Amino acid sequence: MALNYFFFILFSILIFFQFLFIITKIKFPIIFYDIPNSRSSHSTNILKIGGLIIFLNFYFLSFFFIENSSIKHILFLSIFIFLVSLFDDFFDIPIYLRLLIHFVISGILIYLLNFDHLLISFFFLISLVWITNLYNFMDGINGLSAFMLIFGLTPMAYVAYIYGNFDLSNHLFLLVFLFFPFLYFNFLKNKIFLGDAGSVTTGFIVGAVGLYGWRNGFWPIWFPTILFSIFGADATLTVILRIIYKKNPFVAHRTYFFHKLIDLGFTKNIISLYYAFSMMLSSILCLILLRCSMGTIYISISIYLLFLLSILVFIHLKWLKLDLK
Repeated sequence: MALNYFFFILFSILIFFQFLFIITKIKFPIIFYDIPNSRSSHSTNILKIGGLIIFLNFYFLSFFFIENSSIKHILFLSIFIFLVSLFDDFFDIPIYLRLLIHFVISGILIYLLNFDHLLISFFFLISLVWITNLYNFMDGINGLSAFMLIFGLTPMAYVAYIYGNFDLSNHLFLLVFLFFPFLYFNFLKNKIFLGDAGSVTTGFIVGAVGLYGWRNGFWPIWFPTILFSIFGADATLTVILRIIYKKNPFVAHRTYFFHKLIDLGFTKNIISLYYAFSMMLSSILCLILLRCSMGTIYISISIYLLFLLSILVFIHLKWLKLDLK
């Protein structure tokens, strides 16, 4: 995929004007809008087709390079995830059917990656489905999903570039640049959401590329894990807490840690910036640790994860003291 930064910037500008035209000139039917409810972090109807616009452009641009792409299997499988999620945006697929489809598509990728042991394959199958849905869970307030992708995929694209896989690097940089216009209209203007077609597809690509890069020796498995650790820790600990409190973790709710920060009085934009700053630090840490000894890596990751867990526990304990009735 022979592209350079001039084309990335050009595609980003084109996406910007597409968003601008769609938001200001077109009145869509109500089905294209996210209607606020008691669990929403917004109070007005917001377009939920940001992911549709981004990935239609991404697949169109990638189409010319897919045949010889090193990640063509990921791209093709992500298209099925995209289509299922797009249908879910408008017609609400039952959660168990949706998960079944995610398991099937993720299972195909795990099979193609050809792990050595069945137990390892099963572990990464569960992990990939979890990551696919985790991104959707964390797409709760403006800017969060875009910051997550930009600060997560940029280091992965850089490492792929260093290892000489320009095809993978260019695909990742392309997706990053396509998200910048969305960040403007989502975070600063509050005009559009990703929708499931954007968030679930992004989650699958992030997880799939993380496994692909590890399988091909570009980075150790801890690298993508720590890159997205702030979001993984938020969603995972939230699910554990809901199970402890005998709440259904599969029912939509407002008990993720970014929701708790809202309840504690933080503004949504400040929360997104906190998460973005945390992920930027995670990215820097990961790039530094790639050059360190294994002992240094294990000690640093342990300290980092304990620090992260301590912050989340502190937020939860402060939130428990609130009278939210």
